[in-house]
Amino acid sequence: MATPAVTQVSPNSGLQGQTLAVNITGSGTHFAQGTTVASFGTGVTVNSLVVNSPLSATAYVTVGAAAAFAANTVTMTTGGEVATLAGGFTITAAPVQLQAFNNVALAAGAPTNLVDAWQGHCNYTFLATAAGAYIKGAPNLAAADPGTFPLPANIPVTVRVWGPSGIWVLSTAAGNLGVLVTPTNA
Repeated sequence: MATPAVTQVSPNSGLQGQTLAVNITGSGTHFAQGTTVASFGTGVTVNSLVVNSPLSATAYVTVGAAAAFAANTVTMTTGGEVATLAGGFTITAAPVQLQAFNNVALAAGAPTNLVDAWQGHCNYTFLATAAGAYIKGAPNLAAADPGTFPLPANIPVTVRVWGPSGIWVLSTAAGNLGVLVTPTNA
């Protein structure tokens, strides 16, 4: 007689806060509606389980918003029969909710922090509408200091941020200067 086992979980990962249907395939199992209980480990709630056959089931699960990033064991228990797949379901980070800055008006000489600690680990593309804008990694850097980078007019410049950190934009142009900032997950 074959030892019961979970052989496949699809999809085999979920994002923090995500609710999804997960197909589970077993070998040597005897899944039964109303008897079989599914577990995806700490941080994952099984909302319901539909048994399709003795070898197949679909679990409807919710990954907790604060669930730890981990490769959890998937366990299917039917009476005394326990079938598992170690590391069968991985919890991954939800994508960072990024904020775009459309045409930020920069006053000459006043640094503006456009990226805060909550928006680290992503790429930012800057597009200045005219010459005279600079991006920098600290609020006290002047346009001529090391660590300050000039933004050419109408040419996109992409910066990778591995927070927590900030990116400040400084304008040396007279009047206001528009800068379009578009973030993307790294």
